Amino acid sequence: MKWFWILSCSVLLVAAAAVLFIRSGSYNVAANVPHWSTTYIVLEQVRERSIMNHGKGIEVPGLDGPDMLKAGVQFYHEACRLCHGAPGYPSAPFALGLYPSPPYFPSGHSQRKRTDGETFWVVKNGIKMTGMPAFGAGYEDGEIWGTVIAFKRLPGMSRDQYDAIAVIAQPGESSADARPRRGFLDLN
Repeated sequence: MKWFWILSCSVLLVAAAAVLFIRSGSYNVAANVPHWSTTYIVLEQVRERSIMNHGKGIEVPGLDGPDMLKAGVQFYHEACRLCHGAPGYPSAPFALGLYPSPPYFPSGHSQRKRTDGETFWVVKNGIKMTGMPAFGAGYEDGEIWGTVIAFKRLPGMSRDQYDAIAVIAQPGESSADARPRRGFLDLN
C-alpha cells in the first residue's frame, strides 16, 4: 500500500510539473530555434514510425510511362519545388526559415529511405507542424502517384532534362503559355 501512495504522488508531481512547464511558456516554439535534442529525437522517431506504419500496405499502381513522369514533374514544379528544390533550382529563400527544414530532394537522400507507399502517404496526408501540406485534400490519387515517380527520378536528372519535362518557359516565352496551370501562384 505504501508503494501505491508513493507511485501515485510521483505521478501527480510529474503531471503538475508538466502543467507548470507548459503554462510558463518557457519552451521556445520559434522556427529559428532548434528543438532540444531529446525533443528532436522523440519527434523524429514518432514521425518515422508513423510514416512506416501508415505507408505499409498501400498498393502501388504501375508507375511506368512518360505521361505519368511528365504529369508528376509538372505537379512537383508547381507544388513542391519552392520548398524542396529541383535539379538546377535551389529551394526558395522562405524555405530556409521552415523548421524542420524541408529535405532537398535532388540529393537523393530521402528517396533511399522511403518506399513508394510511404512517399505517397506523406504527399497525400502531409506532416503536422512541418509545413508539409496534405495534397490529398485537393488532388486525386493519380496526381499524387505522378509526384511519387517524379520524386524517385529527381536525383538522376539534369536541369535541362527537368526543364524539358516540366515544360519550363524559354527566354522570351510566357510561362503561362509554356506550362499547364493548376491554380498555383506563379512564383518564378
